[in-house]
Amino acid sequence: MPPLHSAFAALLLLASPLACTASYVAATVQYKSSTPSPGSAAASVIEHNLVKYSALTAAAKEDGADIVVFPEWGLFGTDGAVAKRASVEPFCEELDLASPSNSSTLASLISMAAKNSIVVVANICEKVPGAASPRFKDGQLLYNTEVAISAAGEVLAVFHKNHPAEVLTFDKPPTEVVTFTAPTIPGVTFGLIVCFDLLWDSPQDQLLELGATHFPYSVAINTLKPNELSKLYFENWSRRKGAVLLASNLGDTGSGVFQEGRGATSATGEYVLATVDV
Repeated sequence: MPPLHSAFAALLLLASPLACTASYVAATVQYKSSTPSPGSAAASVIEHNLVKYSALTAAAKEDGADIVVFPEWGLFGTDGAVAKRASVEPFCEELDLASPSNSSTLASLISMAAKNSIVVVANICEKVPGAASPRFKDGQLLYNTEVAISAAGEVLAVFHKNHPAEVLTFDKPPTEVVTFTAPTIPGVTFGLIVCFDLLWDSPQDQLLELGATHFPYSVAINTLKPNELSKLYFENWSRRKGAVLLASNLGDTGSGVFQEGRGATSATGEYVLATVDV
């Protein structure tokens, strides 16, 4: 592994010496979203944060990471966009999976994955115009959406947060059970969940039944001590489920890599870097 950039990462070796030597390196970002200036347009806020995402992706790759996970709401800035549906809507885009270049945020994430030859998992806001929302009367659906992109820049999976905590902002989709594999991380089946989904049996149990035991996990922990909460809850979750949780938190702390009860968080640095058993 190349030398670490101490300003960016805390190296946490979780691989057991008795385990199979197969492994991969994960980087879970702890990122505090920002806004270029008060009242900036949504497109400017997203671009401002994507530039920072790109730098973090390049640094993680240089440190040897095979996958980088970004937090929930990391692209929305600091003006409280998720507080109301009307304020988050400008941050949402249609996803054109047939022609990703038509979806600007998705296209940028694809570019940074391909440029750095690394799997990227990130959280975005998706809108589906012309669809009837069961809760709202604005003629569209808004989803809290997770995308996984391969090291070659191909979309591997799209997942809509099954249990949105922001009930006045996002629509609740039909139950989805989404797994993916990545050619550059052989032998691993990943399952997607987002933040509040961790508190529900579905889709967790279905994912585990399908053999998904590694979970890239975008989260926004609203607490004064996210490190303590994540270490207590996420570590215990990984132990109970016999799984790996790659948790990326919105903020300066709270991210971590948790493997079957083993794990740690970092109080400093912009991501947690760990070698994970396959």
